Amino acid sequence: MEGSTWDAESTRGVLNNDELISIVFSFLEDMAHSGARHRERWHPPEEEAVIDELPYRLREVWKARLARLARVNRAFFHASIKVLWETMDTIKPFFTVLLKPDIVAYTGSLVQNSLSYRKGISAEQWERFRLYSSKTKNIALHRQNLININPAWLQFLSVAKGRPASLFPALKRVYLHSDDDLSMYIAFHVLPQPVFMSVKLDGYSRNEGCAALTLALSTTSHQLTSLSLGQPTTIDVISNISNISSLTHLYIWVDNRLTERHALSELDKLTSLEKLIIQQDHDPEDADAAFSLPTSVAIEDHINRESVQEHLRHLKIEANGTSQFFLAALLSPRSLNTLHLTFLVDVLGLQVTLVPVVVTLHAERNPGLTFLEIKCPEYDAQAMEDLDTLDRVRSNPGYTNMEPFLSSLSSLSYLTHLSFVGVPFFEVDIIEEMLKVMRNLPLLEAFKFIPEKMTTLAEDALVIPRLEVLEDIAVSNPRLVHLAIPLDDSIIPDIPWHSVSTHRLMLLRLSESRQRVNQVQNAVKLAGYLDRLFPHLVSASGYYAQSEDERAAWVVIEKIIFSYQEMRKRTAEDATTVTAWDPMAETRPVRVKFEY
Repeated sequence: MEGSTWDAESTRGVLNNDELISIVFSFLEDMAHSGARHRERWHPPEEEAVIDELPYRLREVWKARLARLARVNRAFFHASIKVLWETMDTIKPFFTVLLKPDIVAYTGSLVQNSLSYRKGISAEQWERFRLYSSKTKNIALHRQNLININPAWLQFLSVAKGRPASLFPALKRVYLHSDDDLSMYIAFHVLPQPVFMSVKLDGYSRNEGCAALTLALSTTSHQLTSLSLGQPTTIDVISNISNISSLTHLYIWVDNRLTERHALSELDKLTSLEKLIIQQDHDPEDADAAFSLPTSVAIEDHINRESVQEHLRHLKIEANGTSQFFLAALLSPRSLNTLHLTFLVDVLGLQVTLVPVVVTLHAERNPGLTFLEIKCPEYDAQAMEDLDTLDRVRSNPGYTNMEPFLSSLSSLSYLTHLSFVGVPFFEVDIIEEMLKVMRNLPLLEAFKFIPEKMTTLAEDALVIPRLEVLEDIAVSNPRLVHLAIPLDDSIIPDIPWHSVSTHRLMLLRLSESRQRVNQVQNAVKLAGYLDRLFPHLVSASGYYAQSEDERAAWVVIEKIIFSYQEMRKRTAEDATTVTAWDPMAETRPVRVKFEY
């Protein structure tokens, strides 16, 4: 009996221990978030480029479970509301449940479908509001959960007796999608608390909201480190942003006028910036923008430009070629580690001719680059119809001279990842030239070079190297793990039996297939050749979508390669086992395995 009493008291002691229960709930929170990690985000796919991960929203099933646990005792209550109210995608519970607005008795709806408090707000209601709102760290303000409020009652809320000095004292991350009165009131009220703010106003919002908010941020927010603006910015907004000296992460959406008028040069004031993402408001059908190329592509002066942004390590830009050129000239620092450039295609296709110039400018200014990725999605050589204009570009050595481009890439000795996908080049030997660049990059771990021909003209057809180049790669780039490159497999070389390779390449993509690899003899020979050079392959295939027969053929090639790997493994295991004879034993020989 005494033991039972002691056990009950011990259990109560544990269940009422705030520290222990908080630890338990932290594990429950991790479980809830891991369940939602691949299902529910606060943002749609097009917002994946935002500079900071948005918090995961608890699924309803976890909300229900945690809400039930809140009723166990005081310790469970406080631990559960900390999780339940930490991330809120609506503000309705705060103003329609915790604070008691005027409602229509027989329907339970708000009077005139709008917040009002004609009976006032009691001290108890404010205390309950404070209890829950003090747990909120992340909040989304969007029109989907809009609550109407008359400006007069909004003013009342700001001066009501008993109102806490800060409505959300723990708030650190704000996501503003609507400029309705209550959302804007909260966004301004919580300044200067947030360290992260995302402003992506919906189509019903006015541009003035972003301008006013960024001006307020520039004068009050000294701890804001991350800012994301998801609609085209104005010169005034850029000026406001440039005065938020605490910023380390910035995502902005710009249009052609801002880049051409050099308005973004003001961002150079952000000396603490570490990561910058710029996305252009791009219309691929805009012929005027497509024709607009820089008057000069001379880059010597831009390369020598001084930069005060010593901490900028990561730069990502999605824009057409001309905007990319201006942004590189204005903003490229000397401290980048990673660079992602996406060249947006236009109706004429001319803008992509600036890729080598822009890359050269960035590379010359940032010799410490470790990650470089260049993409031209949706470029189509068949769509290049204005050949007269293209010929004028082709006759300009600033666009066609590849020597500065290749030299600048060769000097990036710290590169571990180099990728060009879908980029057209005037130089038809560009693949072979890039293979020469590879030899100067001994730290390279991933190399993807899948170029496009500039036009469908025969003179623009790219020269595709043969498979033998893989033997050079196996020697010059020992750290390579991922390789994707067009190669001509019409002639499969003899297997180099004279050498034994230990290369660690795991992923191989050969995007040019000139012979039917689904012929058994060719499949066996190709598999043997690849296995000899790269004995640790995990995957080998074509890079782009192929016919069903070709995909099936690569499956066969992979199976043959894996069979070779399995045979080597078994041979190695057998080599560690020898037969040992014990002359004193009357039994037959025993097998002894030696471990190395």
